Amino acid sequence: MIGEMDIQGEPTFEKEAYLKITSERFNALLKKNKFTSTNKFADAHGFSRGTIHKLSKGHLNITAWSLFRICEALDMTCEEFFKELY
Repeated sequence: MIGEMDIQGEPTFEKEAYLKITSERFNALLKKNKFTSTNKFADAHGFSRGTIHKLSKGHLNITAWSLFRICEALDMTCEEFFKELY
């Protein structure tokens, strides 16, 4: 679990921790899908190279729509993307 618990016992999340685990998961999926670079993934699926590079480095808080498109490109659901993180 990332972060701490709030007064009601719900998890709290720090932005940097969220960005880090999202980028780590994304990078693992790129490797699993045999993409040797973020540029190759971006080019193959119509994403901006800069956006995908920033995501892979944990420097981008992506929108839900972008995450949906990335998951679609990786042939998975958003639920599957986050399943192994928690």
